[in-house]
Amino acid sequence: MPKSEKFSLHLFKPGTAAVEVLSENFREKLTSGEVSRMTRLAGSAVEMEGFFTNSFPKEPMWFSTLRTTFEIPEKKGSSPASIVTFVAKERRFALTFGYGASLLNDQTKVHDFGILVAMNLLSASGLKTIQRSSLIDAKNSAMQSVSASTYESFGGLRSFELLKRVAGPVSNDPTMLQAVGSSSLSFASKKPLSEVPDVAERALDLYAAIDYQSTAFADYDHLKPVVDPIQIRELKQQTADLLCTADSGFELGFPAFLSGEASYTKLQGRGMKGEKPDISVAVYREALGPAAAVIHPEHLDQDYVLVFSDDHRMLGRKSIYRCLVGGLQDKHGVQHVISEGQWYVPSDAIRVAAQDYFDRHVREEDKSLPSWNARTVIKTSKKGKKTHALSYEAEEVYNTRAAASSGYLLLDQKWFGGADRAFSKLEACDLFDPEGLRFIHVKRTGRSPSSTAYLFEQGRRSAELLADDRVRGDFADILEKEGHPKTAAKIRAMAREDFIVEFVIADMPNDDGRMTVPFLAKLAFAESTKFIESLGFKSQLRFIPLPRP
Repeated sequence: MPKSEKFSLHLFKPGTAAVEVLSENFREKLTSGEVSRMTRLAGSAVEMEGFFTNSFPKEPMWFSTLRTTFEIPEKKGSSPASIVTFVAKERRFALTFGYGASLLNDQTKVHDFGILVAMNLLSASGLKTIQRSSLIDAKNSAMQSVSASTYESFGGLRSFELLKRVAGPVSNDPTMLQAVGSSSLSFASKKPLSEVPDVAERALDLYAAIDYQSTAFADYDHLKPVVDPIQIRELKQQTADLLCTADSGFELGFPAFLSGEASYTKLQGRGMKGEKPDISVAVYREALGPAAAVIHPEHLDQDYVLVFSDDHRMLGRKSIYRCLVGGLQDKHGVQHVISEGQWYVPSDAIRVAAQDYFDRHVREEDKSLPSWNARTVIKTSKKGKKTHALSYEAEEVYNTRAAASSGYLLLDQKWFGGADRAFSKLEACDLFDPEGLRFIHVKRTGRSPSSTAYLFEQGRRSAELLADDRVRGDFADILEKEGHPKTAAKIRAMAREDFIVEFVIADMPNDDGRMTVPFLAKLAFAESTKFIESLGFKSQLRFIPLPRP
C-alpha cells in the first residue's frame, strides 16, 4: 500500500502563465541563476513545470516526492524551496515545498481557495482545528481538539471575527485523507505527485460549490477580508479620490489600544502643523489647506496622526490610511468597509441587521449629564518656551464632574468581586443612576472600533458578574457602606429585568450631523448587548456631542 504524501496546493487567477505564479523577486533569481528549472523525467507524460532554489543545507525529505516526476541533482547549501506548477481544468495551480509559498505571486494567486475547498470538503461535525481572527483587537485564536469535534463546539464565529483556517480528517473522498484550508489547501493523499492534477480538479469543483452555506460554516460569508493586492490598490485609489471631496463618507479614528489616555493629537506630513484635541477627516482636510484638493494613494501612507498624553508623551503614530474608518461601493456596486488599513466585504444581511439593531438601541441624549469640556494643555520646551494645546477633559475628570452635577453615583475606578466569582476585580460601571437603575459605562470617542468594542466588552463582563444575585448583594453592601442605604435597599429588592446597562459615548458628529460608530463597532455592540439581554438586563446607548476642534 503506498504511503501518504503531504502537499500544499495553490490556485491562480484565470489566464495565469507558469512563470506568473512566481513572485517578481523569484523570477529575478530565475534569470540570475539562483533558481533553476527542474527537468521532467524522460518518458514522463505529466505536464508539470518545476523550480527550485539552488542551495540546501541538507537534502529535504520532499525531494523524494519531486524525484518521482523530475530529475533532481543532489543539492547542499541553504534555504530549501521548490515550486511545481501545472494546469487542471484550464486553471493554473502550484504545489509548494519548503518555504515556496512565500515565493508565489500574490497578485495572481486566489486567496480564498483553501478555506472554501475545506469548508465544502470537511464535515462541520468532524473538525480538529479552527483559527479565527478578531477584527477588533487584531488577535488570532487557534483552537485544537484531540478528537474530531463540531464547529459549534469550537464556539463558531462572533460577528466581528473571521474564519482563517479549518482542518480535519476527510471522509468519503478517494483523493484526500486529511485537509487544512486557509489561502492554500494542504492535504495528505496516497496519490503520487503525477496524479495531484486529479486532486486539483476535485478541489476546483469544491471551490465552486456552495454546500457549506447550508452548514454551520454559513457564517463565513457574513464578513470577508479583501486580500487581492490589485483590488486593494483600486479601493485605495477610490478612497483617495473621495477624500478630496468634503463628503467622503470616511472618518478618522486612532486604531488599537494606546499606552495611556489620549490628550491631544497632531498631524504630520505635507506642511501640516498644530495640535488638535481629536482627529477627523474635516480636521485633516483643514490642516492640508489647498493640498486637500489633491490626495493621492501614497499620501495616505505618508501623512500621519500622532497621539499624545497630558505629559506630552507620544502614545502612538499611525498613517492616515491605518486610521480610516468608513466604507464605499466599488465599481461593481459591492459595499466595502475599512478598519485599521484592512478592507472587508460585509454581506447585505449583516450590514442591514447591524444598523437596524444599533438604531433600535440608541436613545436621546441624557440631559442630566453635562457637556464634555475642552481644556488647555501647556507644553514647555527644553528652552522654557510655553505653547498651548487644546484637549478634552480626561474621562476620570468628566465622570467625577458628571456624578456631582447629575446625582448619579461615581463608581469609576471602584473595583468589586470575589475570588470565587467569574471576575475577581471589575468595575460595575462608571456612573450609576439610582432612580433609573442604569449602570452607565462612559467613553470618549467612538470612531476607534477597538476602543469602542472594549467599552462594550466592559459592559458585557460587568453584566455577567452582576447577573449573580450574590454579587449584586455584594454591590449593594458596598453602596451601603459608602453612605447610600436607600440605593442599596433598592438594588436588593430589584430583579435583573429592572436594570439597564447603558453605554455613553462622547464624540463629534459626522459631517451630516449624525452620531454613530463604525460598522465593526456596531457588530461588537450587537454581540455584547445580545449577551447582556440574554442575562435579563436591558441595554441601550447614548451620545454626548463634542464640539469640533
